[in-house]
Amino acid sequence: MLDIRRIRTDLEQVKKAIARRGEDTAPLDEAFDLDRRQRELAEQRDGLRNEIGGLSKQVGQLHRDGRKDDAVALQERSRELGERAQRLATEVDELAQRLREVLLFVPNIPADDCPDGADEHDNVVLRTHGFDAANYGEHQRKPHWDIGTEFGILDIE
Repeated sequence: MLDIRRIRTDLEQVKKAIARRGEDTAPLDEAFDLDRRQRELAEQRDGLRNEIGGLSKQVGQLHRDGRKDDAVALQERSRELGERAQRLATEVDELAQRLREVLLFVPNIPADDCPDGADEHDNVVLRTHGFDAANYGEHQRKPHWDIGTEFGILDIE
């Protein structure tokens, strides 16, 4: 899975690399937007939490000073901010989950020396070691997924 910091700092280069694989780059834009929105909301949430902490200290001081009515008003304000902070925290968590889901389906960036291409047919075979097709009969040229399915040890579906 690609590191979101790489997408955040070098989106265009990452998109070019993914495009070399013949892949759609739209999920990268979605990941970038989700990350940006998540960080904005997390900052707002943290600001509210700091404000609530400050209000709590003020409420304590007002109680010590015997100003109960003022303390109750600040407690109500703190409660409202707490509810907003909780809603933001939930939204941040949902965005983080969605971002993770998007990133799980973004392929890795190919190495610079990999050929461009959409699938394995565009790969270049540089050398083969220890394989001679003439040494194998037709019955021995079965893909492993077919053999595994036949023996009941692999369930592709």
